[in-house]
Amino acid sequence: MKNSTCLIFALFISVLIPTLSTAQTKFKTLNYLYSISGNQLLSGQHNDQKPYQGSPTDASYWTEEVYNVTGKYPAIYGCDLLFHGNADMRWEITYEAESQWNKGAMVNMMWHACPPTQSEPCNWNGGIISALSSVQWSDLLTDGGTLNGIWKDRIDNIAAPYLQYLKGKGVEVVWRPFHEQNQTIFWWNSMGAENTKALWKMTHDYMSNDLGLTNLIWTWDVQDIHANYAQYNPGEDYFDIAAVDIYGNGFYDLSFYNSLVAEANGKPVAFGECFHLPSESVINNQPQMSFFMTWAYGLYVDANDNATNTVQQIIDTYNNPKIITLDEMPGWQGDIVTKPTAIVDFEDIPYQQGGWNGTAEVVNNSDASQVNSSANVCRYTTPANKAWNNCAWVIFEEDIKYSELDYIEFAVRAPSASQMYVKLENDDVTGETQIDAYVTPNEDSDWQLVRLDFSEIVGAESATATFNKLAFFFNVNDNVGGEEWLYDNVIVYKQELNTSPVADAGTDLNAQEGELVVLDGSGSVDSDGDELSYNWYAPVGVSLDLSDPAKPTFMIPQNTDVSEYEVKLVVNDGFTDSEEDKVVVKIENATVLVKKNVMQVSVYPNPSQGIVFVDVTNDARLEIYSLTGIKAMSIQGFKGRNELDLSSLNKGMYFLLIQDEYYKEVVHLVLK
Repeated sequence: MKNSTCLIFALFISVLIPTLSTAQTKFKTLNYLYSISGNQLLSGQHNDQKPYQGSPTDASYWTEEVYNVTGKYPAIYGCDLLFHGNADMRWEITYEAESQWNKGAMVNMMWHACPPTQSEPCNWNGGIISALSSVQWSDLLTDGGTLNGIWKDRIDNIAAPYLQYLKGKGVEVVWRPFHEQNQTIFWWNSMGAENTKALWKMTHDYMSNDLGLTNLIWTWDVQDIHANYAQYNPGEDYFDIAAVDIYGNGFYDLSFYNSLVAEANGKPVAFGECFHLPSESVINNQPQMSFFMTWAYGLYVDANDNATNTVQQIIDTYNNPKIITLDEMPGWQGDIVTKPTAIVDFEDIPYQQGGWNGTAEVVNNSDASQVNSSANVCRYTTPANKAWNNCAWVIFEEDIKYSELDYIEFAVRAPSASQMYVKLENDDVTGETQIDAYVTPNEDSDWQLVRLDFSEIVGAESATATFNKLAFFFNVNDNVGGEEWLYDNVIVYKQELNTSPVADAGTDLNAQEGELVVLDGSGSVDSDGDELSYNWYAPVGVSLDLSDPAKPTFMIPQNTDVSEYEVKLVVNDGFTDSEEDKVVVKIENATVLVKKNVMQVSVYPNPSQGIVFVDVTNDARLEIYSLTGIKAMSIQGFKGRNELDLSSLNKGMYFLLIQDEYYKEVVHLVLK
C-alpha cells in the first residue's frame, strides 16, 4: 500500500490523480505531520488564561504575543481544560480553538484533570500533584467501581461537551491528557507505569468508542527525566503521536530523542512542551520532530522567573526556514455541503407527537409506495369549521441550529390541495424565535415529497437560535372536517463542513500466476461517518470483479510478462473524492519473455485535433483507452506509418497502447 515501487509496463488508468504522502490516516492534521517529518516542524504556543505580571490573559494572549514580537502567528494553538471548574473559561478556549482552526492552525488541547477522589475545582498542590492509593487505583480501573464511575462522569461533564462541540465544527484536536507519564508527581502516574497505561487505555476507549469522539488525535507524552519510555508505552493502537516535554537537558542529550523515536515506531514525534525555543542546532540534530509548543509564560520566563528566550531568539526561531508558521499552513477547511439528517420517521427515532383541535395519531402505513414505504406514519384528522387552528406537531430529540439549516423535506399524502403553514419552534424555551414556511401539496392519493424553505433570521439570533418542534397547520374550513392528512419522514438538510474521506487500498500482496487475488479497501474511512463508494483503477489487462466493491478480485494471468500490478483506489463520501491510495501485487515466478527486435515508436502530432500518426518499426497492435479504462479503438497496425483518425472521440486525454509479442509502450494522447 505504501512505499510501493512503480510498475514498469502496466498502464495506469488513474495517472493524473496526485500521489499521497508517505502516510495516510483519517486526520488531515496528522497526515500533514507525516508529510513534514524529517524536513520541517511546526511552531506552537500554549495559552493558559492565567495572569502574567499582574495582568489578566485571555484564551489567545500568548499566541498574540508571538505575533507582536515576530509578525508571524504560531502554526499550533495550544490550550488546557485545566482544573478551575470555570465553564466560561473552557468555552472561551473552545471557541478560540475553533477560530484558530478556521484560520488554518493545528489545535493542541490538554487536560490537567482533578483526581477522581476530589471534586472540581481542585488545587495544584494536593490535587493535580497528589497520589492515589493502590485500593483507589483498583477501584478507578475496575468497570463499575465508584471511582471508575466518577472518572467517566467527569469526562462526560468536563471534557466531552467541548470536544463534542469541536467535533461538530469539523475541528481535529491533538489531544494530550495525562502528560509527562514518566513523572511521578501527578495523580495519574502516582503508582507505577502499569496503572498509568491502564488509565490511558480505559480513557482512550471510553472517549473514542463510548462517546464517539473520533476527532481526537491521541498524543502520548513523556518528559526528559529519564529515557526509559518503553515501560510507559500504551501500545501502538493507543496513540497517534509521541511527544516529550523538555524541561531538562532533552534538547542536547539525544538519548531522549532516540528513545522517543524508537517508541513511536514510525509515528510522528514532537516537543510537547518547552520553555526554551529549540535552537537551530536542536532542529538539525533532532530532524524527526514535527512540532514544538512553548508553554505560555515560558516564552519569556521559566517557573522560577528566570529568563528563557530573548526577543531576538524568538524572532530568529520564527524566521528559521525549517520552522512552519501559520501563514505557511495548508488550511483544514473542507467544503460546506448540505447533508440530510432524519429527525422523525415514526419508527424508532425518539419523538413526541400531538395535535390541536383535530386528532393526531401514529398509524400503520396502508398506502406504502416508493416515495414512502415506512411501516408507520402520522395521521391528522381535521375537525369541522376550523381554519389554521388545525395543527399537528412533533417534538424531536435533536435540536436544529438555524445557522446550519438549509431546508426540510417530508413525505405527505394530501387529501386536498389546501395550503399548509409550517412553523419551527423551540418547545423548551419560552419566547424563542420561530420561523415559518408555506407550501401547497398536490391533491393526490399517493405520497409526495414536500420541501420547506423557512423564513430568515437576521442579527445575533441567527447564530444562536435552535428548534426542536415542527408544527403543521392545515388551512381547512369546510364545516365538515374529517380530512385525513398523512405525513412522515421529516428530513432536515443541514449545511455542514464535509471532511474528505481517506482511501486505504490495503497492504501490498504476493501472488502466483493463475491465482485469485482479493484486494481490500475496507480500511478506508470517512471521519464524518458518511457512506463510502469505491472506485478502483486497474492497469490494462486486469479485469476486476466488483461484486463486493470494497473487496474486488481478479485473476493473475498465466504466462504473464508483468512482474507486478499496481491497482489504485479512490473513495467518495457522496460529496468529495479522497486522495488516491495504491496496492502493489507482486507476481512470484512470473514468466519473463525475451525481448527481440526492440520496437521504436513515434507518435505525432500530440496534442492533436483528430489525426494522429504512429510510426513503428514492427508490426504491432494499436489500442486507444479512455482514462476510465474503456477501449475506444483497436487496430492491427503495421510496420511503418499508421494514420489514426480520432476525430469521432471526445476531447480530452487518452492512452495509446502499442504492443507486439515482446514489447509494449504506453503514450498519453491529448485531443484538443
